[in-house]
Amino acid sequence: MYRLIAEGVCTVAAAATPAVLVATAQPCAYVWVGAPVDANGAATNTKPAFVGRSSTAPKKPVMPSNFEGVTLPIEDANKCYVKVGVNGETVAYQVFGRVR
Repeated sequence: MYRLIAEGVCTVAAAATPAVLVATAQPCAYVWVGAPVDANGAATNTKPAFVGRSSTAPKKPVMPSNFEGVTLPIEDANKCYVKVGVNGETVAYQVFGRVR
């Protein structure tokens, strides 16, 4: 069983530089990352975003219209990185931990 422990939007300032998903250590079981949409459900990003464990080359794609998102098993959300194709684009995220 899992519970939601954090959620938000990660804005990546520079397309050339992957950003950490959350700024501080956040122990977890997995994260969900999806493309942001507006109030009408339309994609707001213009290019894919990529997520992963590597700060140099996140590889799991999140297409602009992928509101279903992707999950990444990871022990700390602070070790998840996001790269975008356009400066200032974002991803939505949720962090899940195990219920004890």
